[in-house]
Amino acid sequence: MASVTRKPQYPRDRMGFNPFDQQSKSPLDIALVVGFVALTLAFIGWGFFG
Repeated sequence: MASVTRKPQYPRDRMGFNPFDQQSKSPLDIALVVGFVALTLAFIGWGFFG
């Protein structure tokens, strides 16, 4: 059976990274980033000051 490829009708159908695409950020996304940055800083502080 032959595969059928279709042309993308909309820009959203194309694969890839679009830095101008509007994405919604939930409070959980922000909390995770803040938490991991704090954890990273804590590990760096632990490494320097033991």
